[in-house]
Amino acid sequence: MEQVYQVGDYYDDGVKQGVVVEVDGLHGKIVSLQQRFCCWAMGLEAVRSEIGSYDKCDGAKNQAIAMEQDCWQERYPAFAFCASLGEGWYLPTLAEMRAFTVDNLPVLNAVNERLEQIGAPIIKGEYWTSNECGYFDYDEQYLVAMVLIEEFKRPWINRVRETEKGEAGYARAVARF
Repeated sequence: MEQVYQVGDYYDDGVKQGVVVEVDGLHGKIVSLQQRFCCWAMGLEAVRSEIGSYDKCDGAKNQAIAMEQDCWQERYPAFAFCASLGEGWYLPTLAEMRAFTVDNLPVLNAVNERLEQIGAPIIKGEYWTSNECGYFDYDEQYLVAMVLIEEFKRPWINRVRETEKGEAGYARAVARF
């Protein structure tokens, strides 16, 4: 019999470990225990090019698009980090990230409390999403969406912003179970 999970539960199937952020029956999504401080894109060509990661609901599709790019592991560190965790891990979309952070404080609190209990870094700071969202003429760079979580118990400090791909932020992966 399969285990039924709740938001905030620790998940470990022997291959993937994380904290449950979404549940739909016996399936759902987990967020990684690890995170990495890195750029979304690295190098002038990468920050000034569009890869087409515009899927708003499925970060796995955006991850696949990033992985089709030439030299993707060097040019797209946020995606490379997620892929380094193993099969099925991906950089979440803005909608996926918002669903367990900015738009749902009880989920964020439950996830961060579990992360604290197991000694993993909590979700706090600026986090990359997989969504490209436009072009900034002044710097000739494509912009991507980033979620800012300052205090996980203060929802009024959380926000979303568009930023340049070459800036640094945290990458945190999501996987389905």
